[in-house]
Amino acid sequence: MTDNNHSFTLIELLIVVAIIGILAAIAVPNFLNAQLRTKVTRVYSDMGAIGTALEMYHLDNNKYAPSNYIESHPKRALRHLTTPIAYM
Repeated sequence: MTDNNHSFTLIELLIVVAIIGILAAIAVPNFLNAQLRTKVTRVYSDMGAIGTALEMYHLDNNKYAPSNYIESHPKRALRHLTTPIAYM
């Protein structure tokens, strides 16, 4: 009588689970870091677009856009533009 049992042993399954856990431990921090770099790059791009828009306004109107908010709230003026993540 031959044994046709082709299943995995408990040790083999534990080794596979351990390998998957190690790979996940390596991949997750890299993924989170990539997300942060993407958000920072987006902020730099948005700031460049705002600067371009302000210069275009200046060319069209021979003056810069009103800065009442910046003058009345100097500490909060650029915080939203220079912070890549809302909770920082």
